[in-house]
Amino acid sequence: MEIPFWAWLVAGGFMTLVSWTVGDLEIFFYLGIMFVVFGLLKLFILGRPKKAQAQPTIHHRPQHHMHPHAAQCPRCHMTISIYDRFCRNCGVRLRQ
Repeated sequence: MEIPFWAWLVAGGFMTLVSWTVGDLEIFFYLGIMFVVFGLLKLFILGRPKKAQAQPTIHHRPQHHMHPHAAQCPRCHMTISIYDRFCRNCGVRLRQ
């Protein structure tokens, strides 16, 4: 899980403010400044979305049907035989 930029800013700001008001915690003051700087870097530099590269178009050869004697009903899209006159599922007339 990635820590969002605003969490770095809030934690750094709080740490800097508390250590500055207490006055005796100099290392935490500089650590808070580093958190704020890292949060700003993450916001402006690391947070930018990367540009998507154009994917090359891949052309495939046309696929042949596995069953050359099969077709599809124009109404219900059920697989039918090319010799059928009526669809076995919905009853639509396929040929005369």
